[in-house]
Amino acid sequence: ENERGESRPVCTFVAPLRAGRLLDSARHAARFVSLIPYERSEPVGGADALETWQSVHTLLAMRKGDTGDHATLLCSLLLGFMLDAYVVAGTKLDSSGRETYHVWVMTRTGSAKDGGAVFWESLTGRCFPARSSSGGRPAHKFCRVGCVFNHARFYANKQRND
Repeated sequence: ENERGESRPVCTFVAPLRAGRLLDSARHAARFVSLIPYERSEPVGGADALETWQSVHTLLAMRKGDTGDHATLLCSLLLGFMLDAYVVAGTKLDSSGRETYHVWVMTRTGSAKDGGAVFWESLTGRCFPARSSSGGRPAHKFCRVGCVFNHARFYANKQRND
């Protein structure tokens, strides 16, 4: 649901956003989004509570947001740079090695060198190839993918082990 308590499909939180001359590149967009302070939003209402996502306008007006809010803004900006960008909701390893819920951005590159995808951490502005070019462990801490979406598409992971 959104900041007003209205249920909306997650795809509606993403829309191509052209920054014009304000941001020169996708990396500048990632740096801009990373400068917005992170504030964890807790679902209200107990175990059955819905997660709340903010619109891009609300995120910018409040000048703070959760991982989902940062990821939808970055994805929107990357789409504005004509990249094939998606928000990814899944898990990553935290500092203690446990998997925790997290949201990040993926761009598809079509390059076999990086596995065809680059992951963008919207809280830090860093980007990582989805796969290690040396065949070793990737530099990112992302573990599982639950769903991937942008303004036009939604893909869900429905494997039995997830």
